[in-house]
Amino acid sequence: ELRQVRNVNDGHGDADGDQAMRDANGGDDGGGDDDGGHGNGVLNEEQLSSQMQQQKQLLYRLRGELDNLQRDASRFDFSYADPYRNFDRTKVKGTLAKLFEVQTSEYCRAIEVCAGGRLYNVVVDTNETAKDILSAGQLKRRVTIIPLNKIAGRSIADTVLQKAKSLVGEEHCHLALNLIGYDAQLEQAMRFVFGNVMICSDMNSAKQVAFDPEIRCKSVTLDGEVFS
Repeated sequence: ELRQVRNVNDGHGDADGDQAMRDANGGDDGGGDDDGGHGNGVLNEEQLSSQMQQQKQLLYRLRGELDNLQRDASRFDFSYADPYRNFDRTKVKGTLAKLFEVQTSEYCRAIEVCAGGRLYNVVVDTNETAKDILSAGQLKRRVTIIPLNKIAGRSIADTVLQKAKSLVGEEHCHLALNLIGYDAQLEQAMRFVFGNVMICSDMNSAKQVAFDPEIRCKSVTLDGEVFS
């Protein structure tokens, strides 16, 4: 009888051990492999195809952005042939965008918006030089020329600027012209482009400057939003 009890107990022990082994291995039917390979990081064909398509779309977008940047960069360059023999090239100052520096990077976007298409205008010393370049400079593209002796450089009156600063705070409003550095000989061109715009730190300040009846000046936020 004792031998029979031991045999019965031994039988149950073996059965329990076998079940434990099966549980640890995920069952008799191999259920641990039912995830189609996801568990071990292997991608199936559909997933690989989706990822490749996403990468292609990203590549196309980056190529498009690069093409746009290259087109914009080419507009900063101004090439021309001497309109006559022994032409003095110092008469041509270059594209406006290359003739000034922004004091701090936080104002770059606002300054760019202030200038707009005038960034690509070409600055020369006189209207006579402008005529020579346009007629005999063998230009490869259409350009707008700013002659320093003829351009009317205007600037917001200091009294108006002070009213704006009093309204929104000294640190929230600046004349765009005061945020850039340039050679003194280019003063008229810079006033022409940047002299009548205020740069404001936020939308609320920009709106107040633009619509206050005693100020009414075009204003641009640091993010490039325009109010006028």
